[in-house]
Amino acid sequence: MINGRYMKTGFTIIELLVVVATSAVLLAISAGVFLTINKRGDVDSEARKLKSVLNLARNQTVASEGSQSFGVHIDDSLNEYILFPGSSFDSIHPDNETFTLPSQISISSVELNGGGNDVIFNRLTGSTVQYGHIILESLEKPSTICLSESGIIYIEGSNCADPPIEYTGGTTDADLASFPASSGFGDPAQSFTVGADDIYIRRVDLYMRRATSTSPSDIHMEIRETSTVGNVLGRSWRVTGSSLPTNLSWVPFTFPSPIFLSTTTQYFLRLRSLPSSNIASFGASGTIHWAYEHSASSPPAYGGGDAWRYVGRLDNPSDPGQQLGPVDQYDFSFRIILGIDPPTLSDSRHLEFDLGWSISGASTLTLTFHDPGNPDVVESVSMASFFNTGNTEFDWEGSVDVYGDNETLRIHTHYLDSNDTILSIDRERDTNSKAVDISIDSNAIVSYAADGTPTVGASGGVMVYR
Repeated sequence: MINGRYMKTGFTIIELLVVVATSAVLLAISAGVFLTINKRGDVDSEARKLKSVLNLARNQTVASEGSQSFGVHIDDSLNEYILFPGSSFDSIHPDNETFTLPSQISISSVELNGGGNDVIFNRLTGSTVQYGHIILESLEKPSTICLSESGIIYIEGSNCADPPIEYTGGTTDADLASFPASSGFGDPAQSFTVGADDIYIRRVDLYMRRATSTSPSDIHMEIRETSTVGNVLGRSWRVTGSSLPTNLSWVPFTFPSPIFLSTTTQYFLRLRSLPSSNIASFGASGTIHWAYEHSASSPPAYGGGDAWRYVGRLDNPSDPGQQLGPVDQYDFSFRIILGIDPPTLSDSRHLEFDLGWSISGASTLTLTFHDPGNPDVVESVSMASFFNTGNTEFDWEGSVDVYGDNETLRIHTHYLDSNDTILSIDRERDTNSKAVDISIDSNAIVSYAADGTPTVGASGGVMVYR
């Protein structure tokens, strides 16, 4: 009792009902928020799982497991996907592995090039013709798994847009001093500077055309560091002269594996021809126009916009060429198509080497095999009988017994003239287990470790994975 009055304690029935009702509402709201967050987490988690299975199929293919391809079958009706061996899906194959999505996650869209529901990877390149996207969806949001033609897989929130970094504005129809040419003019080059983030690039498109109906020489692109004659970071596949358009159009130059470029660093595109345009009177033919315009300032997002011609002219590989423009600014039209990190497994079964010198007239191919605890096994091949008439092709294939194991290789040319060679070496991992050094007339081309890891020799030039 306080001041002669009793203090009232406890709650009335009405107050208790209000507290209980309020608590129930708050509990319901909290549960709803938790379930929403959980569902969002689920769809992201399931997208990552599907991406991992697709990458597993690609890596198993590149690693040549069982000498076969692997793929993933997407079954939107059963809400599951299946990792399968082989070049086509067999629903009853005993090695299939099935992954079923939770009931709250559905496969809402499968849009693959050519239609169908199967993604199958190429043994040599890890690429796929079934590129496109797969959308997983929960009550709250979608998650999109994107597949690029090169086999790169990534996740976007809602779409698979792969916006290029564009350096455009070059619309003048000019010929860059008749590239390619047989007078030793050399190659054209253009620089650019990477922005604030590191990037991987998988393709560069040039705005170009061939000058006449006559096909010019085949061409390819290099990305170099430091200068126009700096170290080659990557070389694209060849583009045949006959495939070039007769009107200004975007022409893609695709790299065998994504190339890493560092933030705020200047790099150099160099356009090359086969035969080489920097060898006077050798026979490079035709004229290719790479569209450009001259300006005093950079277009948006453009950095390091210097351009060169006559790079490597008169068969001098260290010649940096002539820098164009009174203010060192030429706007060549090109665009960079982004990729992401390349797969952890690199395919060394088929390698190409741009030697920078000719094997025409070479006499001896030497294979030196190493087996732990045993003397080296040396196989010398007389090359003369494996050249065609005119010495424009070389093709040798054979097996060597190395302490009971048959090591089988094929060594042949994709291009050969009196000045240059693009040499191809095929070495299957599942049929070759010994380390081997390969040389031509004592010129070291490449050394393979037992597991197939290659190291370029002193005369191996530029190596690319295929």
